[in-house]
Amino acid sequence: MLLPAYFWQMEYRFYWCCRSCLAGLFFFMAIHATAQAPLQADFQNIPLSEAFRTLEKTGGITISYDPGLVKNIRVTASFTNKNPQEAFSILLQHTPLEAAVVRERHVLILKRDEAPSSLTLCAKLLDADSREALPYASIFSIKAGAGAQSNADGQFQLSSNSELAPQDTLLIRMLGYRSLSVPASRLLNDNCPSILMRPISRELVEITITDRALEALELPVASRITEVRPERPGLVPSLGEPDPFRMVQVLPGVAADGDKADELLVRGGNTDQNLVLWEGIPIYHTGHLFGLVSALNPYVVDRVNVWKGNFSADQGGRVSSLIDMRTDPTPLERPSFAVGVNLVSTYFSLETPLFRRKGGLLFAGRHAFSGVLQSSGYQKLFGFATQDSRIKSELETQQNDSLLQKAFRVFPYSTFSDGNLKLWLRPNARTLLDLNVYLGYDVLRYRRELDLRQFGTYLAAADTVNIVNFGMSAHVHRDWTENYSSEWRFAVSNYKSTYDFTGTTNPDVPQQYYQHQDNTLGEGVLQFDNNWRFSRRHHLQFGVQIIKTGNFFLDSLQNKPDPNASRRLQIDLPSNQSALYGIWRLGDSAHWYLEAGLRHVTFNYTTQSYWEPRLSAQWQTGPHLRLKAFAGVFHQFMRRAYVPNILGLNNRAWVTADDNLQLPVLESRQVSLGFTFEKKGWLLDAEVYGKVLEPVTGVDLRFNGTPDLSLWAARGTENVGGLELLLRKRWGRYTQVLAYTNSRADMQFDSLNQGNVFPSDFDQRQAINWTHNLGFKHWSFSLSWNYHSGRPYTPPTGVNTQTRPDGTVATSVAYGPRNSARLPDYSRLDSSIQYHFGEKHLTGTLGLSVFNLLNHANLQQREFFVQTLYDANGDPETYTTGTIERGLLGRMPNIFLLLRW
Repeated sequence: MLLPAYFWQMEYRFYWCCRSCLAGLFFFMAIHATAQAPLQADFQNIPLSEAFRTLEKTGGITISYDPGLVKNIRVTASFTNKNPQEAFSILLQHTPLEAAVVRERHVLILKRDEAPSSLTLCAKLLDADSREALPYASIFSIKAGAGAQSNADGQFQLSSNSELAPQDTLLIRMLGYRSLSVPASRLLNDNCPSILMRPISRELVEITITDRALEALELPVASRITEVRPERPGLVPSLGEPDPFRMVQVLPGVAADGDKADELLVRGGNTDQNLVLWEGIPIYHTGHLFGLVSALNPYVVDRVNVWKGNFSADQGGRVSSLIDMRTDPTPLERPSFAVGVNLVSTYFSLETPLFRRKGGLLFAGRHAFSGVLQSSGYQKLFGFATQDSRIKSELETQQNDSLLQKAFRVFPYSTFSDGNLKLWLRPNARTLLDLNVYLGYDVLRYRRELDLRQFGTYLAAADTVNIVNFGMSAHVHRDWTENYSSEWRFAVSNYKSTYDFTGTTNPDVPQQYYQHQDNTLGEGVLQFDNNWRFSRRHHLQFGVQIIKTGNFFLDSLQNKPDPNASRRLQIDLPSNQSALYGIWRLGDSAHWYLEAGLRHVTFNYTTQSYWEPRLSAQWQTGPHLRLKAFAGVFHQFMRRAYVPNILGLNNRAWVTADDNLQLPVLESRQVSLGFTFEKKGWLLDAEVYGKVLEPVTGVDLRFNGTPDLSLWAARGTENVGGLELLLRKRWGRYTQVLAYTNSRADMQFDSLNQGNVFPSDFDQRQAINWTHNLGFKHWSFSLSWNYHSGRPYTPPTGVNTQTRPDGTVATSVAYGPRNSARLPDYSRLDSSIQYHFGEKHLTGTLGLSVFNLLNHANLQQREFFVQTLYDANGDPETYTTGTIERGLLGRMPNIFLLLRW
C-alpha cells in the first residue's frame, strides 16, 4: 500500500513542476511581446490602405487583408504607445472591420461579425372584464424557445433578438382564460402595452375605442393611435346595445346633435364633416331610425379608431374627424354562433374557421321587428325620431279631437336591418387578404286618410322613405421584407335615399299631388399604400388614392290642380379626385418621434391644386410625461345640404362641391398642443386646439334649429378653439373616465348679424362626460353622466307690425342678435346592469339599460310665433310672441339578451 502512494506523490510533484515551467514560459513570452516597440500614429482622413502601409513601416508589423474590404474607406485616428490590439481597435472603431493579432506582430483584418442585437419584449396582462392584473401567467416564445412568467402586477419581460422577434409568436396561457397567440412584433418599440385575456366562462363583445389625440395610453406606437378603451358594452350605457357611436362620445371634444347616436359634432364641426369607414368602406348612412341607433352592427366592430381632425396624410376628404371601424380577424378553433334580442331589434352572427384555420368567415345581421310587434320602447323612439315631422303633429291632432279619432286614420310604419360579411385569409405569415360586405337599410311608410266628406273635406296621402347603403371592400396586405410592406385597398359604396309623396283631396282622383326626391351617391376608392422602414429611426409611407364619385339629386313636385306650382330640380355631378401623399416619420417611438406628411389633391370641378401639409410630434420627457403637438390642413369636397319635403324627415342630401352651385370646397387649418401623464393607474390627457374653417356657407346654417334655404349663398368664416381634458383611474374592478371640454365656436358672415361675430349653431362652451364601471363576480354595473351648457338660439325682442292698404295688419317676430341667448343646460344620467352566465360552450348576458334614468327634461330647440290677444269684442288688441319648445329623449329603458355558443 505504501508503494502506490509513493508513486502517486511523485506524479503529483512532477505535474506541478511542469505547470510552473509552462506558466513561466508564457509569462516570459508575454513580457517579450509587450517589450516590443509600441505603435503610434496620427492619421487625418487618409485611405485605410495607406494607414496600413504606414504602420507596417513604422511599427515593424505585418498586416494581412483583402483589398476589397478596405476600398473607399478613409480613417481619422490618433494614438501613442499602444500595443497592436489597442491601436487597431482605435483605428477601426468607425469602420465595418476588426483586427485579430494572430502572432506576435502579425495582424489579420476581418469583416466585423455583427451579432443580432438583443432586445426585451415587455407587456402587461389584464383581465378583459375587470382590468385587474393577471399574475403567474406563462409566456413562451415559439421561435426563440424562451419562456417567462408574469409578475404580481401582470407584467413580463422576455429576451429576444432583432432577427427573430419580427417573425416570432408568443403563446400566453393562464388557467381560466383563453390562450392567446400574440405576434412579437406587436411588442416591438412599445413601452409594455396591455394585453387583454378573456375569461373562458364569460366571452363577451368588446369594442376598443382609440384616439390619436391621446397617443400615450396603451399605444401600439407604430400606429400612432391611443386606446381610450370603453371596453365593455356596460361601460357606456346605451339603448340596449354597445353602440360604437355613443361610445365615441366618451372622448372630450366629441358631442352629439341632440340625443342621436351618429350625428357627431367634433370640435365644433358639423355632422357632415366626419368620414366614417367600416373596413375601408365609406358609410354615408350611419344611423337607423333617423339617427337614434347606429347603422353599424356593434357586435361585429372590434376596434374604433378616432382622429379628431389630426389624421395623417394617407386619408382626406373631411375636415373634422375620421372614424375608422374594423373587425379584427382572429384564428378560430371551431365555429361559434350568437343570437341576441332587445326591445327594438334582433341579432345573429356566425363565425367559422376556413382554409385549415388560416382564414375565417364572419356573417352577422340585425333586424328591427317593429313590422310585427311595436314595443312601448320602440314607439317612444319612433315618436322622438319623428317629432319634427308631419307624423308627430298629425298624430297629436288626431288624439286631441274626439271626432278626428274616428274620421282621421293614421298608419305609420318603420323598420331597419343591416348585415355584415367578412372573409379573410392568411396564407402565410407575410400575407393577409380580406373581403368585406356591408348592407344597411331603413324604410318608413306613413299613410293617413281624413274622411269628412259630409263636411266637404277629404284627404288621402302616403309618404315613403327608403334609405339603403351597400358597400364592399377588398384588401391585400403583403410584407415583402422585414422593413417593406405594401397594401392594395379597393372599396365601393352605393348610398341611395328616396322620398315619395302622393296625395289627393278628391276621392275620385287618386293622385293630385306627387313629390319625388332621389339622392344617390356612388363612390369607388382605390388606394395603393407603401411602408418602408429604411433604418431604425426612419420610416417612409407613400402612396396614391383615387376616388371616383357619382352624385345625383332630383327633386320633382307635380301639382295637377295648379301646374304653376310644379317644379323640378336635378343635379348630376360625377367627380374625380386623385391624391398623392408621402409621410416621413423620424425617431424612436418609445421616446420621441416627428411625423411630416404632405397630401396633394386634384379635383375635377376646380383648376386649383389642394396642398395639405400635416405635421405631428411627440416627446417622452420622462417615464410618465409625454408632450405632443399637431398642425395640418384639410379639404372637404362633399357637403350635405338641407332640402325640404312635405314629410319633414330625411331632408338632407349629399351634394358635390361645385362653384356653379355656389357650394365651394371647404378648407380647415388647425393646430393642437398637449401632454399625457400616466402613473400608478392614473391617466391625465390635456390638449388645447384651434382651427379655422372657410369658406363656410349657409347651406346648412340653422335658425333656432330650422335650416333656411335663403342663406345658401352666404359666405363666412368659423373659428374654433378649446381645451380638452381626460382623466382615467382604475381601482381593481372599478374604472372611471372623466372627460371635460371647454370650447368656443364663432362664425362671421358679412350678410348676417350686421357682420358681427356670433356663436355657431353647435357652440357648446362646457361639456362633461363622467362614466363609471364596476365588475363584481358575474355582474357588471355602469353609470354615465352627460352634461353640457345650453346651445345658442336667437331670442325674440317683440313683434313687427305693418298695416296693409286694406287695413289689415301684417305681423312677424322681431329677433335680437343672432344666437345671443342659450337654452337651459343639458343633463342626462344613463345606467346599465348586466349579468353574465354560462360556462364552456354556452355563455350569455342578460341586461337592463336605462337611458336618461332621471327623466330630465332637456330642450332641443325653441321656436317663436306671433300670438294675437283679443279684446272683449273679439277684435285684435295686441300682439306678443308665443314659444314652441321641442324636447329631447326622455327616460328610455331597454332589456337585452345575448347568447353565444
